[in-house]
Amino acid sequence: MRDIVLIESPYRDGDRNRNLRYLAWCELHSSSLGEVPIASHGNCTAYGPEDDAYRIQGFAWRDRVRDVCRRVAYYTDLGMSEGQLLAEERDVEAGIQIERRRLPEDLRRRFDLGEHPLGSMMRLGRRGCSDAIEEVAINSAAKRMYDIAAAHGFHDCDGEGVTVERMASYVANLHGEVTELWEAARRGKLSAPCDKDCALTCAEEELADIVIRAMDAAVAMGIDLGRAITLKSIYNQGRPHMHGKLA
Repeated sequence: MRDIVLIESPYRDGDRNRNLRYLAWCELHSSSLGEVPIASHGNCTAYGPEDDAYRIQGFAWRDRVRDVCRRVAYYTDLGMSEGQLLAEERDVEAGIQIERRRLPEDLRRRFDLGEHPLGSMMRLGRRGCSDAIEEVAINSAAKRMYDIAAAHGFHDCDGEGVTVERMASYVANLHGEVTELWEAARRGKLSAPCDKDCALTCAEEELADIVIRAMDAAVAMGIDLGRAITLKSIYNQGRPHMHGKLA
C-alpha cells in the first residue's frame, strides 16, 4: 500500500493559474516517489467560493484529511506562501511529520517553460488529487469487505501467499455471482426483489456480490485495487471504439 501524503504548495499568493500548474507538477513528483498525493487546496478551490469564510472551512477540511496521511510535503520552489506557513504552524503544533521539498531539476525546468504535466500524469496513472481520494476510498471499502468475510470464516484456511487452490476458490466465487446475475436476467427477474432481507432487486444484489467478491479477493492477494482501477480506466480511455473489437 502506498503512503498517502498531503501536498502543500502556494495558491492565493501570486498568479493562481501558475500556482495550480505548479501543484500539478508537485503531484506528479509525489506520485513518482510511490506516494498517493492529496492536495486540499486543489480540491476545495475547484468548486468553492473565493472568500475568507470558505477558506476557514477549507482549513478544517484539510486538517481532517491530514489526519489520515502519513506526512505533509511542503513544496518550496516558489517560496513558502502565507497559507503554507499557517498550515505548517498547525502541523507542528499537532505533531505531524512534515517535509520541505523542491521539484527535481528536470521537472522544475519544464514548469518554468510553461508546460503542464497532464500527459506525464496520465502515463503514471495520476490525474490529480481527486484520483488519490478515489483510490483511498476503493481500498478502504475493499479492506472492509475482506474483514467482513474473514469474520465469517471465509479466510480461515488462508496460508502464506496465494496458492492455485485459493485462486480457484476466488475465481469460482466470482463466477458463481456472475452466473446468478445471468440467471436472474434469463428468468426476467432483474427488477424483482431478491430473496434476501436487504431491500435490493436481484440485479442490485448480484452486482453488489460481484464487486464484494472482487474486493475481498484483491485484499487477500495483496493487490492495490484502487490503483489498478485508476490505471486500467486511464488505459481504456485511449482505446479505440469498442476497444477495436466487433460488436
